[in-house]
Amino acid sequence: MEATFVLLSEAGWVKGARIPDLMVYEAVRLKAYYESTPDWEDKPFALVPDLAIGIVSPNDKYSDIDARVERYLQDGVRLVWIVDPQRRKVVAHRPGGAPSVSLILGDTLTGAEVIAEFMLPLAELFAIP
Repeated sequence: MEATFVLLSEAGWVKGARIPDLMVYEAVRLKAYYESTPDWEDKPFALVPDLAIGIVSPNDKYSDIDARVERYLQDGVRLVWIVDPQRRKVVAHRPGGAPSVSLILGDTLTGAEVIAEFMLPLAELFAIP
């Protein structure tokens, strides 16, 4: 399912929308959103994800990817992964000026404080079936 998260103004108007390839939410935040927004299925989804994942396609420009990452972080996303299948690499971005971390085959992708205990060796992520 393709989903969009929106940014709302204080008056409740949509002021922006984002469509990451994948979004991950903490269960507690998602449950609270559903409870506080009973008609959530009929409205734009107004909850910024904890983790946004972008997958680089052959026609993507890195300048566009960098701008997208910056917008996600400014929106309040706590962790952004950019997955590059061609280069078999993942770059993890965090807010607050923290340096991005490039991971290559042999490294292990972790969810840090966003997805506790998540660990995935890049060799498994990029394994050819």
